[in-house]
Amino acid sequence: YAEARQAEIIAAAEHVLGRRVPCLYGGSVNRDNCAELIACPHIDGLFIGRAAWAVEGYLDILSRCVAKL
Repeated sequence: YAEARQAEIIAAAEHVLGRRVPCLYGGSVNRDNCAELIACPHIDGLFIGRAAWAVEGYLDILSRCVAKL
């Protein structure tokens, strides 16, 4: 779902702006879905909310994303 929605958003922004702009995904990013999300070609980064309130949670998400890239 996230990949398809991001592709639509990027296409709409590109149509309006005349160029591709980076687009972050911020729909309930957590340790269980972050690696899958960051691997999607239309997701340029993650907006992490509650899952990163604790430093440990943030570092866990970062390490999972780095391992996937």
